[in-house]
Amino acid sequence: QVSLFPELQDVYLSFGEFATVNDGQWHHVALVWDGSNGGELTLITEGLIASKLEGYGSGKTLPQYVWVTLGKPQSDNPKAYTESGFQ
Repeated sequence: QVSLFPELQDVYLSFGEFATVNDGQWHHVALVWDGSNGGELTLITEGLIASKLEGYGSGKTLPQYVWVTLGKPQSDNPKAYTESGFQ
């Protein structure tokens, strides 16, 4: 579940069937967003595109520095996060 912009609805990108990331091993996972390319959001794992979404945040910009939360946020306004953090 990805939420880059508070004013937009969260989106869900799936790892798909070929990527098992909850197996106790280390994995390379990247989330790439390009607002200048029609708002393309891409989830990459092990160097392969697992999921892609177009039209998310098109024309928007992110601040120069941002915080990333994996799992449950520390705010009083959680959305759909687990109690145990990153899975």
